[in-house]
Amino acid sequence: MDHGRIIAEGTPSQLKQRHVGDRLTLETTDRASAERLRGLLTAMDGVGTVTRQGDAVTGQVGDGRAALPSAIAAARDQGITVVTADTRLPTLDDVFLELTGRSLRDAGGRPATGTEDSDQTPEKAA
Repeated sequence: MDHGRIIAEGTPSQLKQRHVGDRLTLETTDRASAERLRGLLTAMDGVGTVTRQGDAVTGQVGDGRAALPSAIAAARDQGITVVTADTRLPTLDDVFLELTGRSLRDAGGRPATGTEDSDQTPEKAA
């Protein structure tokens, strides 16, 4: 619900997978490598929105544990060193943010905090 209006229905698990998916994050050795990796992940099947913050790249995927080995192998094949890799399951706050553009915490009127490297815009895989 948002402002008394139903914006999505389903169980918490259904909402998370339907609207957000898992988050796959790979950290590289430098920003240039991260930018190359962002392009690589954007082109991969099954990867949705991809963003870069500093040396880290995050992509939306249906199943993070299944996508992780493929993403690391693709990076390695392109000569990109991955120093850390992680997957994160979505939260209901992630769903609300995706559907409304604001966090549940922001719904009370507090402004959202800024992010690092705000010059980077998300890309959506075709």
